[in-house]
Amino acid sequence: QYVLYIGNDKFIKEKREHIILKYNQYGMRYGDFGKAAYLYINHVVEQNKYNDFIKLYEGIHGDVQKVKFKASDAAHIVSGALVGAGAELGTGLLGAATILAAGALMPVVAIGGAGALAAGGVSLAKKKKIDDQIKDQQYNCLILKYYLEGLNDFLNS
Repeated sequence: QYVLYIGNDKFIKEKREHIILKYNQYGMRYGDFGKAAYLYINHVVEQNKYNDFIKLYEGIHGDVQKVKFKASDAAHIVSGALVGAGAELGTGLLGAATILAAGALMPVVAIGGAGALAAGGVSLAKKKKIDDQIKDQQYNCLILKYYLEGLNDFLNS
């Protein structure tokens, strides 16, 4: 019996070393091992590669509505995170986080008062909302791509 796993939960993370990857682009991966296939998003596509990702998605799906974000959002998120990451991630007044901004991982240490933490939390919440919307697009694209290009090979192997 064939099984298809979609998502990036603990089970799939444990199986990754055994998965034979068939596709790995823009944070989207699929592969198989035996009679099990795995589709998951490894990371949210970077903002500087988002337009290329959308071209790929449109080639599969047709007209796709782009997630709207400004180039200044990344700078705003970083400046807000400098004082807000601790509260947003539940680490209190002093905390550390790693965020993705402008395509680069940046370690951030959060120190500040309650007002500053609340203001910074808004920026991280905005970043999370954008990331969630992009991740939804990635899953939709990945599932369509797998259906069109990978499923037949998997079922006939």
